[in-house]
Amino acid sequence: MAVTTTIENFDEKQGLLRRFLGFLLYPIIAIWRLLFVRNIEDEDVHLGADMRSDSQSSPVESEAIAESWTEMRLEICERLWGDGCLNPFNSDYLVNTLRLLDMNESNSLLQLGAGLGGTSRSLAEQIGIWVTGFEANEDLMEIAKMRNQMAGLTKKAGITRLRPEAPKFKENGFNAAILFECLTPIEEKEIIIESAAKSLRENGHFLMTDYVLPSGDPPNEIVMSWYNREPEKPKLWTARRTYDTIKDAGLEVRIAEDFTAKYRTLVLTGWLKLLSGLSKKELTPDFAAALIWECEFWIYRIAALDSGGLKVYRYHAIKENA
Repeated sequence: MAVTTTIENFDEKQGLLRRFLGFLLYPIIAIWRLLFVRNIEDEDVHLGADMRSDSQSSPVESEAIAESWTEMRLEICERLWGDGCLNPFNSDYLVNTLRLLDMNESNSLLQLGAGLGGTSRSLAEQIGIWVTGFEANEDLMEIAKMRNQMAGLTKKAGITRLRPEAPKFKENGFNAAILFECLTPIEEKEIIIESAAKSLRENGHFLMTDYVLPSGDPPNEIVMSWYNREPEKPKLWTARRTYDTIKDAGLEVRIAEDFTAKYRTLVLTGWLKLLSGLSKKELTPDFAAALIWECEFWIYRIAALDSGGLKVYRYHAIKENA
């Protein structure tokens, strides 16, 4: 019954979100259609119309954008989340989080999912903490290394390749470990969670945020639409299984909370920031197509979260005995 009700409410919620983002993106879509649709025999980019009509559309994916981190997609993501940041947990968020934990230049941090290294560099520069970053995507890791070197932070904000099947972290080597949106595509999450727990010193902080299922029930249709859209298929655990795994790793879980509403706010704030800073001369055909695709990508995520069948959970645990 709950799933049926959720699906019935989907049209209304999805419609509201599409109209909201449609209003924000209207200048982009209008310029795209006015200037470039004449040169396209079969228009693949149709998100603008979908925002105002059918919520069950079947968007056409651009393989070059959906399956790889192209330069243009990286540019859009950095415009959304900040310099060197690829998700809503940007530099401001991480700096504020670690300051609340009284982290300083005498502390060291293990960061998984370092991406382009923007958050690592900000933490090193603003707090002085020593960051050891790991990134599974080799292309992103190489860009991060180059940027760290240019910033003179090769030692203070180091980065290396994360191998999920055999992670190697220095045991008892860190005062904190953060795993934000990096375990979603990994099935055997327990391997990384256990290794990260072992890397912590006594009273070390374990901070993790990830997409989870609220229960063991089959995902609803809206979540499955999101799942089919993702270029790298999520390997979703339940919130309870994640909690139990962290606890079984020898950590005392202090916080295990539904972070979905706050996460949604972070996402929409990023889009408002990007769109308010756009200029007409930026709207080339390629940039407009990539921007509309990225917006569509997030619409599916937000719709899955709004359906209640997908959650974002935040966990904060402490290692009491090293």
